[in-house]
Amino acid sequence: MTEYVARCESSDRDKITADRDASKVRLLAEHSGECKMDAFLSPDKARAFANGITALANEIDGGGVRASSTSDPVRVGDEVVIVRADSASYVGRYGTVTEVDRVDTDLPYYVSVTGGFGQWVAEVRKVTAPVVAPSSSREAYVTRAKGLLPGAVDADVIRLAEFLAGE
Repeated sequence: MTEYVARCESSDRDKITADRDASKVRLLAEHSGECKMDAFLSPDKARAFANGITALANEIDGGGVRASSTSDPVRVGDEVVIVRADSASYVGRYGTVTEVDRVDTDLPYYVSVTGGFGQWVAEVRKVTAPVVAPSSSREAYVTRAKGLLPGAVDADVIRLAEFLAGE
């Protein structure tokens, strides 16, 4: 069962848990390990409540991480380029999202990259063009560059293709 837990920052024994109860979202509030209340919301009311919490958080810090607010969220199986990661050696690498942790806003995406390695990363961008293996031909790099830079002038596409090829 999927469960989301928000722990109080001043007492780890106080928490609010959200989970599924049949066709409802259940919110359960605990204080010092004891259930103090639960509420059952329709999916629409739960979304409205979650959006309200996000709006409050945005008022506090000016926006923070907004991964879940995009209209086209990253999903398992998506081809991506790593934009931000704890390890700088992964930034700019291409791979496939194999796991998404919607609770961990610091490192929500596990990306498997060429060679079978993987890393939990902070931010990714979906890739619409097919990912090119390093042994691919120059033409494949140009095709990939065109997909990454739609509407760009040819000189920019060539420069990106050369960069992708490691030239």
